[in-house]
Amino acid sequence: YAPIGVDSFDYRALRHELLKLKLPRQEFSFRLTTASMADDVALASAFTTSLRTAVIPTLSPNGRFSPTRVSYIDSTRMRQQLHALDTDASAHDHAAPSAPTRHVPIFLFSVADGALFVDKYHRAKALDDMIIAVQSNERSHVTRISCNARAVYADLRKPLQPMLAAVALRLGGLLPAHVSYSQSRKAAYQDWLWAVGEHPLSALGAGHHITQTHRDVVWRNYVARAMERSLAAVNAAHYVLQRVRPSRANYAALVRNAPLVARMRAAYNTTRVTWRSLAADVRVLDFDRAAGRIAELDAAAADVHSLAVRIADAFHELRCVLPAPRARAADIDIFNQQVYPALSAGTTGTFNCPKLNGVIQVKCTASGVISEVLLDSKGLSGTIPSTIGLLTRVVLVMLYNNALRGSIPTEVGTMNALEQFNVRSNQLVGPLPSELGALPALLAFNAHTNPLATTIPPQLFNARTLFVVNLFGAQLSGTLPSTVGLASRIYQLYVDHNQLSGSLPTELGLLSGTNPVQLLLNDNRFEGTIPSQAVFVNPLDAFQVHNNRLSGALPPLGAASFCALHDNDGGDLNCYTCPTPTLGGVCASASLPSCACSPYVPVASPPTKAPTRAPTLAPQNVPTRAP
Repeated sequence: YAPIGVDSFDYRALRHELLKLKLPRQEFSFRLTTASMADDVALASAFTTSLRTAVIPTLSPNGRFSPTRVSYIDSTRMRQQLHALDTDASAHDHAAPSAPTRHVPIFLFSVADGALFVDKYHRAKALDDMIIAVQSNERSHVTRISCNARAVYADLRKPLQPMLAAVALRLGGLLPAHVSYSQSRKAAYQDWLWAVGEHPLSALGAGHHITQTHRDVVWRNYVARAMERSLAAVNAAHYVLQRVRPSRANYAALVRNAPLVARMRAAYNTTRVTWRSLAADVRVLDFDRAAGRIAELDAAAADVHSLAVRIADAFHELRCVLPAPRARAADIDIFNQQVYPALSAGTTGTFNCPKLNGVIQVKCTASGVISEVLLDSKGLSGTIPSTIGLLTRVVLVMLYNNALRGSIPTEVGTMNALEQFNVRSNQLVGPLPSELGALPALLAFNAHTNPLATTIPPQLFNARTLFVVNLFGAQLSGTLPSTVGLASRIYQLYVDHNQLSGSLPTELGLLSGTNPVQLLLNDNRFEGTIPSQAVFVNPLDAFQVHNNRLSGALPPLGAASFCALHDNDGGDLNCYTCPTPTLGGVCASASLPSCACSPYVPVASPPTKAPTRAPTLAPQNVPTRAP
């Protein structure tokens, strides 16, 4: 069959539909290149190296599983091979739609015999810098999806619809219609009631026309990304200027650079005005006008940052010719110099707390006793002093987003009033003090994104008042202590992205909390089965154990609203949007590697930053479902 044509791959229709996504000031250009693997040995070798065969469980319309043999391209391997060939795939796909040139390579592999897919299930997939699609000579292929107890068929000769969906995802974050995003859970979920319609994002339809709604969603995402970029640029400029310390000595430099300061203020005012205009445009759904302001916003925010750097450089040049100032201790040493002496002298109710608040950020009681220490995002270095244990009446300690090193002192175990202790996003190392478990009022402990490189002390969970434990991405090893069941009020336990091993403790089922429980245990090295005794007495809000070495059957999970169990030793188990109608309201009878939940189609997304649960200044670019 002819790979290109109205009855196969309609190249003209692809161009026509993609032009609908063009911003007002953008120009799209297309270039079509064909190659035969019979003539190109290197391309044939790349294709052969990336080709895989697997047997996957398929759920038939009658509700039974059957093994299905599929041939597919390993997208990761193919991407490596294409880059090695030094083809157009090496062109960088810029994340900013306002960049001068954005190159999006689309590779379509057409085969004559047999059905071919990408990564087992897809006909086209969006990677971070290219699109990979496949075409086969099969007019009526039975898909993994059924509707109204009838199988859904696909014409594998016509890859236009999945290609358009993949390109729309890469260009503007346009997700399939049945995939949505939960802001509260910070995770994607599937609602198959939206999988209908004759458009490229429908899993059940065969249409390929991009609608006005789709275009508006893409432009809305462009606007959100532009807001994120501009906020990042302005925040970076603010950080650069924070390091400049005006003084009598460098006042002349400030006067000489007054024009730069005026230009920076003008650029900043332009950025703020554009933010307000964008918000007003989006509020009334005028995406045409909003998209037209993106280039102006990018330029103004870039000017703010570049001018801030120039101003800071002018002060640095002056500093080079002045005598070097005496090295100053880390800001946190102010505790040792002013707070702790007052405490040790027994004058906790008499020192001038408001004056102290001008030096470091604290909150005090009416009698002048420190109740909260708020030193987050202050650029602090050095170590946490052991004298922190003298703050016996402090309720809140916030030291996150700094550059603190060393370990958490064991003296924190004497802070009997402490309720929240947050040291995330520093350079702290282990061990974790077991004395934390002796605190009678501790509600939340957060030390994620630190190179702790230690184990979880079993005594930590002796704190029966704990609600939140967040140790995500802390390079933890060892096992998850069985004492976790002692802190039965925990409703957020995040120990994902570590190197924890061993089996999961049955005591996990004792966690009840005051809210639906969130258990994030994924991306570790847990092995064995999920204990059948782990019957969760409280509804699960999230249960994620994917990317481990687990196998076997699932225990009753209750009305879990989000489960992620894939990529374990027993095979790919994906169980989203539980409970499912298939299982009569509970996701309880599934076992690895089979699961009778709704069909799960992995969705490729643009690369993102390392996962974080910290609040950010920038607005979130939340994927939007287009009806």
